[in-house]
Amino acid sequence: MPIQTLSQPQDIVQGNFCVGVLIQYIVKSHNWSFDFSHGERTQLDKDVLIAGALLADVGKLIEYEEKDGKITKAGRGQHLRHPFTGVAMSHARGIPPEVQHVIATHSKEGDIMIRSNESVVFHHADFIDFDLVSKKRPF
Repeated sequence: MPIQTLSQPQDIVQGNFCVGVLIQYIVKSHNWSFDFSHGERTQLDKDVLIAGALLADVGKLIEYEEKDGKITKAGRGQHLRHPFTGVAMSHARGIPPEVQHVIATHSKEGDIMIRSNESVVFHHADFIDFDLVSKKRPF
């Protein structure tokens, strides 16, 4: 969930929960449609998708800080956005590269890359949630 919608730290948890529900629905729908397409659809790795979704915003823990009751960019956040710091944090802890790819490409930084199927699903689920809660709508 993009930080513009956050007013409290628990908003990250709530946003991740909503995205998780969307992902569960998408995976079930995708796998259901696979049964009717005679094997022509690509399977999704549910473990990679869920792990990537859970860790996608982990870099926000060092990108942002709370000051005077408000969430603001931290010093490191001035130079690196959370997809970069999230990949560094996950790499240091031995998270598989497939999951690191979801972390790296879930946000706008991924627009210049070819996303894995799992990253495509998470990217869209994340922005569906953002668009539903964002105050920056043109209408």
